[in-house]
Amino acid sequence: MRFHQVAPDASDAEIAAWHAAYVASDTHARVDACPFRLAETVDMVRVPTAYRWFGAWSAHRDDTLVAVGFVETPLADNLHLAQVEVQVVPEFRRQGIGSALLARLEGEARARGRVSAIAEVSYPLEAPEDGAGSASAEFARAHGFEFALGDIQRRCALPIDEELLEGLAASAAPHHAGYRLVSFAGPVPDEWVEGVAAMAGSLVVEAPMGELDMEAEDASVSGWRDREASLERQGLTPWHTLALDAAGVPVAYTSVAVSADDKALCHQWGTLVVPAHRGHRLGLAVKVANHRALQAEGVPAAEIATWNAAVNEHMIGVNELLGFHRVGRLGEFQKRL
Repeated sequence: MRFHQVAPDASDAEIAAWHAAYVASDTHARVDACPFRLAETVDMVRVPTAYRWFGAWSAHRDDTLVAVGFVETPLADNLHLAQVEVQVVPEFRRQGIGSALLARLEGEARARGRVSAIAEVSYPLEAPEDGAGSASAEFARAHGFEFALGDIQRRCALPIDEELLEGLAASAAPHHAGYRLVSFAGPVPDEWVEGVAAMAGSLVVEAPMGELDMEAEDASVSGWRDREASLERQGLTPWHTLALDAAGVPVAYTSVAVSADDKALCHQWGTLVVPAHRGHRLGLAVKVANHRALQAEGVPAAEIATWNAAVNEHMIGVNELLGFHRVGRLGEFQKRL
């Protein structure tokens, strides 16, 4: 077995081969797969940033690419953490290849000073919350990872009925009369970026995180702008809706990412209401306004996907009002390295 890091100066063909193997594994026998797109992979491999390091590895048997994986480490926060992922091409599974590649990735994480690894593990909707009995979850457990948080992926067909959106907006409006909603695509204007970056950085500690050992993420404006530049290189356009208080300060936000290359699926990203401003149905209001803004410019994709912790009943309720339905489970597993 030969392991090889896909270097930043790798050829287009090498990165495309890595991505093809990754997609073949990730989508095998799944209806809920959401693999990185090629443009995203190219950017993560080739362009260093101040907020994360990304290393892609391939495993070859003779001249055959049999597995791929990656290590991602935050550089501006959570300096104890690494995210790892292993994908074995289906016809080469159950031959010890995944175990060998995972050991290589864990070694890289340790070499970079990381003491904890997180792995996201997908399994069917009918599996229990912790994935017990599913091949992917049992692989993680066999290698020392422990279940920390259960998420459910939901999807909704687009466009969402305009009468439904109008009705939901009208039902929420009396509860947030003292706030103003603003929707826009692309970079966050300078007047609001500090508040948005602060909310996004706090999302991982404000949302249910189970047993995950995570700290708040980088809330700097420079970090936010660095991420926006990454999205532009990757062909992703973020659509945002903010709720502004009487002083014009952002106190709630939601974001959807639309790909220039993928008309099948777009992604609902973070939604957060600052704790002091909860109870005004702002979470529902910003989501509805964002969908209406998106759809005013045309249908961005056939479906939209989102993930929620299984215990996040409030946000699940909001998503189900919009028409989202369950399609798969995701377990977040963690290991002390």
